[in-house]
Amino acid sequence: MLERIRQLVLDIEAADNDFVFLPPMSEEEVGEVEEQIGVRLPEEYRTFITSVTRGEEDTGYEPLWSPADGLLLLAEGQDQPGAPFPFSPQQAADLVKRVRAGESRAIEGPCDGALPIYGGSAGEGFACLVLSGPLQGTVWSYWDLGWTPEFDAETGQIETFFEFAERVLREYLD
Repeated sequence: MLERIRQLVLDIEAADNDFVFLPPMSEEEVGEVEEQIGVRLPEEYRTFITSVTRGEEDTGYEPLWSPADGLLLLAEGQDQPGAPFPFSPQQAADLVKRVRAGESRAIEGPCDGALPIYGGSAGEGFACLVLSGPLQGTVWSYWDLGWTPEFDAETGQIETFFEFAERVLREYLD
């Protein structure tokens, strides 16, 4: 999957000159981010930012943000990326079932244990990578109604970072 993602980044840059992906981060830079947030980044995300790109340059498009850009969105003293993510796998599974049935759209909770990695269109909120706990490495959207896991519409499976990144990057090519 990593090679498909790497190719999508190259295809996006070739198709649209407005997209400029930044070079990958060094292990030292990643270590500085991890020290700042107080937790090791999930492996898929670490691999992406150290071998593909740290994110897209701040041009207003930004299909995937750098860790530094994501940290700028957190409310200082309020949002704690190193704290435990507020939801359990059972809560996640229950919410996915309710969302798929059209009964619920989100659950409320603090913006803890996650790092913003992607901005939705029209200021609809942002997608966050879960940094710790049993849901580590999955992607959730955080918006005015609360949290919603990013999941495969057919299977209901919550997306990992690589699954989310591949889907989002493909959308930019469509």
